[in-house]
Amino acid sequence: MSASTEKEIDHNLGWLLKTAFDVYHAMTVQTVRELGFSDVTASQARLIAVFKDDPIRAIDLAELVGISKQATSVTLQELIKSGYLQQQKSMTDGRVQLLSLTEKGRALKQAAGVAKVTSERMISKVIGHNEKANLAVQLERLTKLPSRPAQTEQKQK
Repeated sequence: MSASTEKEIDHNLGWLLKTAFDVYHAMTVQTVRELGFSDVTASQARLIAVFKDDPIRAIDLAELVGISKQATSVTLQELIKSGYLQQQKSMTDGRVQLLSLTEKGRALKQAAGVAKVTSERMISKVIGHNEKANLAVQLERLTKLPSRPAQTEQKQK
């Protein structure tokens, strides 16, 4: 690889990572829609994907996906209105509202799991199974980077 090509890749790495995620996410959402959930937006699918069996507070859900509670709120209300989520008061603290998947929401989550496998198979088809495994290892390493490298560097000095 030439020095100019390497410099170009370094310069575009963030864009490539974001674009690759956008393509992956678009493929997955498209498959979810093809599986019968044509009313689901990309933002809604992203939130549904992180739900587990236990009810969760909206603020905890927002933290899991890395967006503000305010940004999450509108999407959650849409999911409740569409019948994918239900909201109930906490048994231990009546002031706390908990969210959980409805039957329709569980079906959507299952479809999202199928869509994820489909998207990952497509990636394997394009770059090969071994390269996909290597990519996953490298991306996992990147997730360990501090979110604010400049602050981390200052603290180390």
